[in-house]
Amino acid sequence: MAVTLKDIARELGVSIVTVSRAVHGRPDVSPETRKAVLDLAARLRYRPNSVARSLVTKRSNVWGLIVPDLMHSFFVEISQGVESVAAQHNIHLIIVNSHEDVEKERSEILALIERKVDGLIVASCQSSSGESNLDILEDEHLPFVLVDRYLGERPWNYVLCNNERVGYLATEHLIKLGHKAIAHIYCPGLPISNLRLAGYRQALRDHGIRIDPPLEHPGGVTQEAGRLAMKSLLALKPAPTAVFAFNDPMAIGAMEAAFESGLAVPRDLAVVGAGNIAHGNLLKVALTTVEQRPFESGQKAADILLAAIGKERVLEPATLIMEPLLIVRESCGGRTLAARPS
Repeated sequence: MAVTLKDIARELGVSIVTVSRAVHGRPDVSPETRKAVLDLAARLRYRPNSVARSLVTKRSNVWGLIVPDLMHSFFVEISQGVESVAAQHNIHLIIVNSHEDVEKERSEILALIERKVDGLIVASCQSSSGESNLDILEDEHLPFVLVDRYLGERPWNYVLCNNERVGYLATEHLIKLGHKAIAHIYCPGLPISNLRLAGYRQALRDHGIRIDPPLEHPGGVTQEAGRLAMKSLLALKPAPTAVFAFNDPMAIGAMEAAFESGLAVPRDLAVVGAGNIAHGNLLKVALTTVEQRPFESGQKAADILLAAIGKERVLEPATLIMEPLLIVRESCGGRTLAARPS
């Protein structure tokens, strides 16, 4: 069985990124660590993947696509967008699900490298801090594009929604409906959530509404996380009359919490999500949301990857920003805000 970077990292007790950097002669590795890695690699007869060095003459016509949640229709639509471009060029697509797990994402990246893919498109579940799984791809000189998820000021290819605008549009709409006590459920450590939180705060400031920290509640990315966060928010005195949730599953969870508390949506609680999840218009109360154009994002990411593969020189990183669109449905209400009974 062929020796992999993961095997060497496990043996030495260092990260896979460190091993990758040492093998590829990167300067940001200590001389002692580099020697230990190279000595063990020689002893185990490790052979670096040759695909990254011969993309011009040797291609697999296979791409990898890594998404954090294939149950979420948003990422299904991204996959469909990528596939629509790949099919035009007779490129096969391997789609894998990281399940919002950083370690699984790393494992899938390594597996796809071993499968000799020509490039990757990744909706990464990582935060912007620390070593990144994508450093491995950079060290392997394997073209890749990040879609939806943002990892800070790294010189990589990105296709992103204007996430600050997502937060602004959702919050401003609730303000225009007459709400002042507007809560926000966010995801700590997720860079795009930080941007949506910034948009939420900016909308409040622009309309002269004081930012109230208790109304900003952390959660995960799931419906259950949204439900639990909303339960806590509804226990506040006074409770919020509206909520903007980081994504649609969390917004659905927020509505669930309201129903469990005997409240009506939107009469007692107006709700806005983000992502325009499939069938969100068919819920008990149709969900107001912010559309992020995932199919187009997938297409754009595929176009960038197609342009990058096989180039003799590295192209300047491309960043495309998709502008969001507010979709108004029943969950936010449109009538004059009535005071909630105490």
